[in-house]
Amino acid sequence: MRRLHEELDKKEKDNGATEEESYINDCAKTIMDGRIPEPVFPTCQKLIDTRKKKGYKNRVQEEAVRIARKIAGELGIYRERVKANLVDQEVMKYKEGMEARDGAEEEGNREAVRILYTSPEGKEERMPAARSNATILRNLADKTLLIFNVYYVAPKSESEEKVRCNREAMRRAFNGFVTKEFEF
Repeated sequence: MRRLHEELDKKEKDNGATEEESYINDCAKTIMDGRIPEPVFPTCQKLIDTRKKKGYKNRVQEEAVRIARKIAGELGIYRERVKANLVDQEVMKYKEGMEARDGAEEEGNREAVRILYTSPEGKEERMPAARSNATILRNLADKTLLIFNVYYVAPKSESEEKVRCNREAMRRAFNGFVTKEFEF
């Protein structure tokens, strides 16, 4: 990464770097410095029911990318410098229950809720509730948490005032979208 950064830096100094190369160089510099910029506005989150809102994430992602490209064009900056980042996280992931052997640390891996039932053979059995279709927990499996952020990867040559103005313009551009999709 260091070598790539040095090569691109040299190319920029000779005024031979493309916008994409300049952007890649700024990304490499940001990663090497460890100074990841703050999101343009606070993180937005929304819990959705994936059974009722099929394709919702893709629609929201496409709209966010469209807004990002539009504002980049209006500001006259390379389109990849405005990053609309939408990720989804399943609310609950189930793991098989583990019986604790000799250590208390394994106890945390056990299912929080278990169902006791009697098998047809008359033997008392235990089943993790997450496996049962008869529990309220099954409803949580169809929920997804959407997490949305917008980042601006500013050119290192840009003044702090220009960065602040661009971030403010991005905040305004995404304001209606965030209000509509994330219900603020």
